[in-house]
This record gives sequence, structure tokens and C-alpha cells, in this order.
Amino acid sequence: MLTTSSGKPPEGNNLIHHPVFRTTTPSILQKAQVFYRLFQINQNGNAIHPAPDLNHLIYRPYRLSSRFMRLLPELRKRPIIHTVPSTADKRHLGRELFFARKVVALSEYGRQKLIAQGLKNVVHIPTGVKLDEWLMMNGNVDRAKAELGISGRPTVLFPGHYAKGMGAEMMMKALPTIIKHVPDVHVIFACRKRSENDQAIEITVVKELESMGLTGHVSFFNTVSNMKKLIAASDVLALPLDNMRDKIDIPTSLLEFLAAGKPIVITDIPPMNEIFGLPSGSKLGTKVPAGDVPAFARGVTELLADPSKRNQMGAIGRTVISAHFDIRKVAQQYEWLYQETLY
Repeated sequence: MLTTSSGKPPEGNNLIHHPVFRTTTPSILQKAQVFYRLFQINQNGNAIHPAPDLNHLIYRPYRLSSRFMRLLPELRKRPIIHTVPSTADKRHLGRELFFARKVVALSEYGRQKLIAQGLKNVVHIPTGVKLDEWLMMNGNVDRAKAELGISGRPTVLFPGHYAKGMGAEMMMKALPTIIKHVPDVHVIFACRKRSENDQAIEITVVKELESMGLTGHVSFFNTVSNMKKLIAASDVLALPLDNMRDKIDIPTSLLEFLAAGKPIVITDIPPMNEIFGLPSGSKLGTKVPAGDVPAFARGVTELLADPSKRNQMGAIGRTVISAHFDIRKVAQQYEWLYQETLY
């Protein structure tokens, strides 16, 4: 298991932890170290790690990485399973990029997209959520809000990005309307900066809020060490994306928010909207047309104004997550896939 150097160790005594990446945007040299660690040989000519029965790769394929891995002799000796985190960008779905015996898509939309590329070995296994951890969130709402200095205020969490189409622009456009209808609202921008350009955009956003006299309604978080606190403090999650090019098929933040018993407001774009098509999924919150700022603002304000409706949707959200995204059920599906691939 390869993680960032600042990440917590994996759970379980049967996992080997190698903190290879020093940042969330690793260089080519750091990426090369991944392959070196995987196939490192000791002085006696034996592999440092026990030879695996199969290799499970989790990455978005690029032409260079796929070509390189095809040539690795150790990787070619054993069955390969490839989980594709994101399928909304067709640039990374070409048939020539895939060589694994089994390919896993995190959404049914993704499975169909990969099949359309000519792949015949595709299965759908969703992202898993530790349901028990998030069930405890409701009891921490007041404390979380107090720690963030927003006690008693209806709160919206925006876990997006500053890049074009990633929701920040639409959130800003909707903010004045939301404040007009919910004067004490507070919006949390939890946007991890992925480039220097993101830093510049955040500065522009802050200046714009200052000019509008709205800074008291907004707080900014970048790389978040305790996302649970932000989720616990929030009443509604808003993710008004125009596209999902750089996003996981169904963003984990949506699943965690629903597991915590809280509703969501999203734009109606695939594969993110797939969650609303599940049994009872239409009652998880509100989906609005992409780019429709009035509809988005209305969806957020209506939920903020109706605690009873939020509670009802929250209860349904926990049920949907339990039925389809429980980490234990997801692990079982992977175990079955491993057995099928090996035998």
C-alpha cells in the first residue's frame, strides 16, 4: 500500500505501508519510486516483499504509465485488477490504456463507458464508506460549530475546487441570494489547492467577498486534516459542478455527508447524479441543472429553512449508504472479485 508520507498508517497487521509520495502532486521521480518499491530486489536476488498472487492497481490511466506498466516483467507474471477512480474524462478511457484482467468502475455510468470502449471485463464496485464512523456525527453538531466559531448558524459545506467548472464560481453567484433568504447562513469553502492558479483564484474570491461585505458569511479551508469536523458542523452539502473531469465518479464527500445523516444539493450531471437513481435516492436532497444559479440557490435555501425535511432526508441517506456503499459490503465484493480472478 503506497500513501503520502503524512498519511496515517493503514489499518490491519496484514498491510505493508510505504509512504512514498511527499505531496499530493508527486513528481515523475516520485512516481518512479512506486515501481521501484513494488519490484525492488535485495542483495540475494529475492524480492523484498512476498510475491503477490495478484496485483490490484488503483489509478486513472495515462498513456505513458500504461505503456510503462505493460513492460514490467514482475507485473506481467500475475493477474491484474485495475480500479478506475474517474470515468468522466474520455481522454483517459481509450481501449489501449487498459491491460488488466479485470477492470473496476466506481459507478454504473463508468462501467457502461468502459464497455463502450470495447472492454469486456468490467464490473461496477462502488466506493466504500465506514458507516459506523459517520453515524456518530449528529451528536457532535453543536460542538463542531462552536469550535469553528459559527454556533447556531445554518451552515453549507462546499467541498469543491477553484478550477473552472468545479463549483466555486456558481457558489459565489448563488451566495447573495442564499444570504438574502437565510441572513445568518455560513458557507465553508473546503477547497484543496491543486496549483498556484488556485491560490490566485482564492485571493480573488476573498477580495470579491470583501467588496460585497460578505466575508462574515464565509470561511476557507484548504488541505483539511479533519474533514469530519467540517461535515459535523454543516447542515447541507452543496456541490454545483459543471463537469466531473477531475473528480471521482461519485465524490466521497457526498457519501460521507449522507452517511452522517445530512442532505445534499448537487448539479444533475453524470456520474455524480447516479446516486439519485438508487432506490429512495430521489429523497437524498436536491439536484438542479448544471449552471442554473437560481435553481441551485433555491435548493440550498429550501433545505436550510426546513430542519424537519433535512432530518427526513438524512435518515434516508443513511439507509441508502448502508444498502449500497457500506465499506464491509464493498470489501466483500472485492474479495469475490479476487477469488474469481485467481481461480
